[in-house]
Amino acid sequence: MRDKNIAIVITDYGSYLNFLIDFAIELSNTSSYKVYVFASKNNLIKFNSNYTFENIVYCDVDFPRTLNIRKLVSASFRVKRLVRLHNITLVHAHFTSAIFASILFKVRSCTYWGTFHGLNYNVKKGVSKYLFGLIELFSVSRLDKTIVLNQYDYNCLKKIKAKKIVKTKSFGVGCKIENFPTKLSPFFMRKRENLVIGFTGRFVAFKGFDLLIRTFKLLEESVDFRVSLKLIGDFDPARNSGLTISEIKYLTSNENIRITGFIDNVQDELAECDIFLFLSRKEGLPVSLLEALSSGKLVVALKSRGVEDIITDEINGFLVDDNFSDDIIVKNIVQLLIEKVCFFNRYKNIVDTIEQDRLKYSRQAYINEQILMIKGIKNESGIFAN
Repeated sequence: MRDKNIAIVITDYGSYLNFLIDFAIELSNTSSYKVYVFASKNNLIKFNSNYTFENIVYCDVDFPRTLNIRKLVSASFRVKRLVRLHNITLVHAHFTSAIFASILFKVRSCTYWGTFHGLNYNVKKGVSKYLFGLIELFSVSRLDKTIVLNQYDYNCLKKIKAKKIVKTKSFGVGCKIENFPTKLSPFFMRKRENLVIGFTGRFVAFKGFDLLIRTFKLLEESVDFRVSLKLIGDFDPARNSGLTISEIKYLTSNENIRITGFIDNVQDELAECDIFLFLSRKEGLPVSLLEALSSGKLVVALKSRGVEDIITDEINGFLVDDNFSDDIIVKNIVQLLIEKVCFFNRYKNIVDTIEQDRLKYSRQAYINEQILMIKGIKNESGIFAN
């Protein structure tokens, strides 16, 4: 690359801080690279720190958080102007809307990569499936390199004979394992009382939040010991939670449910949980799941895209089949929790397995992989061959 100016393009500043800031810092510390971040100033997740680093330049781009073609076109013009202004030689965009906006009006002299943190067209239904199909497959056809985080997305793109596709060897973007030390669950290590179930993320339907609340309600009604639910996150004003009015009332009035809001010390709250319940059907490679595993939590998750890349049933967690109606899924999860998980006598074995795999969950593995890719270095498996 002639000037080696690299733009990381991502939908919002909060996501950048959550997933990519460590990569940007390490890349900028390499003397030959200057890093630009194109992102919206709107962040759902609020951070206490003001992150400013030499050799990283921040540029505001108003990416829409929902499918809004007019705003996407406007964002695309903005990205093109910034690419020319800063003489960018590599654009690496993340998430569908940022990728589409980046490649809609390309600068011929620039190279474009896109990382899909979970494709939409292969999990959506109805009109949304076709709209996202047009946007995502058009994007893939225009990218110089398409990067996906899970095997399902990789297979789908290979099936339609898409070219220049790479699946990360790391577990997606990984997590900062140094912030999530393993803490053995009190519930499983001593008398079984006061089971604490944890969840991390936005309260949105596509992340299974409605299933989570219904599962907890049924579990609470079905056991003779105390159960509590710790929700590390909050509602997303731009997305539907999937809850009915009565379920929202139950959620907000139940003394056994605690909502922390969006916080930057997730590890402290997660450490006090016994089980991590993850019922999302639409993930790329879920970071919250990696954080839970790193913390030594017993994971119960839906058998869905991205999750199967991480969890092996009864080896490092439990998987629940999602090919049923929501009501049956909820009953099956509660039955699994009562009959097997809550009285699981091989908890320490699972923790030992997690400890053996701990380094695989690391954010550093992702950073190293991406920097090798940018430098054009072919690793041992040949995954970076162009």
